[in-house]
Amino acid sequence: MLLSKSTILSLNNLLYLLPLTLLIMQTFWLLPALDARTELHIQGQNPPPSNLHFYYVGMEFIKIVCLFIFGITLFKNTSNMSKEQIINDIEKKYQQLGENPETYLKGLLQAKPINYWDYVEVETLLTLQKPRTNFKDEEIFIMYHQVTEIFLKMMVHEIKQLVYEPFEESIWLEKLERLNRYTNMLIGSFDVMKYGMNYDDYNTFRSTLTPASGFQSVTFRLIEIYCTRLENLINEEGKKRIGENPSTNDYFEHIYWKDAGLNRTTGKKSLTLLQFEEKYLDRLIGLANKTKGETLEDKFLKINNCSETLKNKLREFDHLYNVAWPLVHLETAQHYLDLKGESKVATGGSEWKKYLHPKFQQRKFFPTLWNDNEITNWGSN
Repeated sequence: MLLSKSTILSLNNLLYLLPLTLLIMQTFWLLPALDARTELHIQGQNPPPSNLHFYYVGMEFIKIVCLFIFGITLFKNTSNMSKEQIINDIEKKYQQLGENPETYLKGLLQAKPINYWDYVEVETLLTLQKPRTNFKDEEIFIMYHQVTEIFLKMMVHEIKQLVYEPFEESIWLEKLERLNRYTNMLIGSFDVMKYGMNYDDYNTFRSTLTPASGFQSVTFRLIEIYCTRLENLINEEGKKRIGENPSTNDYFEHIYWKDAGLNRTTGKKSLTLLQFEEKYLDRLIGLANKTKGETLEDKFLKINNCSETLKNKLREFDHLYNVAWPLVHLETAQHYLDLKGESKVATGGSEWKKYLHPKFQQRKFFPTLWNDNEITNWGSN
């Protein structure tokens, strides 16, 4: 207490000094006086009435209350870092980085308090919708796809941690639960598209979107590359064309999604595909080379004694992402492009009925978890 920097009259010190004072009084005054009265009783005498016992009990009560409150304050102090400790830790942090802690503390002194709209960038976010027509529901169409991209980015965020960090089953189960939750939300969210836009308005303004297409979502492709080996992104027709010991570039020449914009007979590519490859192909090939042998599937295959719980979570994610979600997407496309038997072409020019169906894509992240019958009937249920 004497060595502490706090004043003698601080609450903690008073809570300590008061019981100490009472203990001294009890030791050198009350107890000797009570002992003397006890001795008189032992000798058969009757000492005069006294309140000493009440004083003693009262002091005991005060000591208990003070020590109880003192204990609580000590617990709070140990549970919460003191200001001095926080400052010391900050100094250590920046000293380890070779930086001057005072510079950062001065900067913190001048920093403005953060608020919700700045942290989330609300004003910027709400200005990112730029319709190309005057149809009101086009803004709904834009916002829905922006929300989808954010969900896909959340999924990439989770998957990268599984790919780049050491395996720990409890972490995998937690992350896969998140991935399945996100995918289920994407599946359920298609009702916004299916029932949230005027049929005639959509089929009018969609012509202004050509050649843009959801096919051009690079985030979707990133998830594929992080999750599985390239050979699992080649459908049966692609496997017939590709040679032995294919390189990364060979895989991308025959990858399933190219069939959405490439005429294999003439070799002609749609503008949608040309634009996508020009912007992202080098990046995708680079990521595929970086994750070769380290994809989510590769890491799973290296796990010894993998639990059934983990296998079931992986199967659930595989089915949700590669079967359930594409089928809902297909149903929504049919609602707008084929509702009246008009068989409209997708904005990207792809044969969407064929391309969107899991039976055509044949994309499986964890094929070893599925039996031959399930693989043969992929996308049937």
